[in-house]
Amino acid sequence: MTIILSFNDPYAPHAATVMASIIAHASDKIDFAVLHASLSEEIQTVLTEYFKNQVRSLKFYKIDPSFIAQVSSIQAAPHLLHAEAYLRLFAAAVLPDDVVLHIDCDTIVLGDILPIMQEYDIAKPICACNEYDIHYKSVKRPYLKKCHQAYDTYINVESNAYRQQKRLGIQGDFHYFNSGIMIMNLHKWRETNLTTTILEYINTHPFLHAADQDALNAVLNGNFGVLHPKWNSHVLMCGIVTNYSDEELTEATQHPQIVHFTGSVKPWHYMSSHPYKRQYWKYRKNTPWPKRSFPDRNFVNRIRKHIINPLKRISRYMLGPKYMFRIKQMFERY
Repeated sequence: MTIILSFNDPYAPHAATVMASIIAHASDKIDFAVLHASLSEEIQTVLTEYFKNQVRSLKFYKIDPSFIAQVSSIQAAPHLLHAEAYLRLFAAAVLPDDVVLHIDCDTIVLGDILPIMQEYDIAKPICACNEYDIHYKSVKRPYLKKCHQAYDTYINVESNAYRQQKRLGIQGDFHYFNSGIMIMNLHKWRETNLTTTILEYINTHPFLHAADQDALNAVLNGNFGVLHPKWNSHVLMCGIVTNYSDEELTEATQHPQIVHFTGSVKPWHYMSSHPYKRQYWKYRKNTPWPKRSFPDRNFVNRIRKHIINPLKRISRYMLGPKYMFRIKQMFERY
């Protein structure tokens, strides 16, 4: 089994943490392939020496600058504006494998990764976890547990999905997956020339908020295999709109196999309050960069974290979101 990671020098400690978490639980040794644009020789040597007895292989593949130039015009969310976010699009061109598992470098793995291949659909170019499936509306649910509810009101979720579908030009029933964890059938990518099709879409749709994730969803238009939500904790934020069963959502909440730290605030940031932050640092200890440090730890953020943010949470709990919105509007006038 080959797992591909894409990162640059500053992200090397976080990629190493992903590797350490995979190795800690894997029932067999793993082949790792690193796709990079400009990873230094020093970092490559450090990683190779540190993990040489823990993995089956660790290979580095530099992506040709001419490939990277084809995605340089994308306008996306600020934390996605770096070349490494798009290198996986060129995996079929540089890797000899027919099937690989791509994992984002802002994740940790909490269980054996090998069973994920049991959910691989050979007929699909990609297998990933649902973020939205319009067919959830036809499923009867007698009641909703807290873990089945979306992070936002369903009116907002639906309106966002509608705008997203129109913006991406997706026809028919709307299905959308999160690309942080994907089983990639590179044989089918080569067979259907999928990379070229995605690049053509990017050239005609330069504004993609979720970067190549948007492009992948637009081009595939629902033609992907669905993985169990336990393989990507991010989709749990979307609740029942993912169209997973109550049992699947409950299992994924109680026993996530891959925790995905989406958004701009990560567990290596001082301001992060993610429930799995400690687990990140637990695995980080088993890397060449075990020292705990927070670049955003300063006086202002200490005040925000320990005084302002707790007061906001208390106010939100006591007053409710409607009143908090009115208070926010009142202060914005002055």
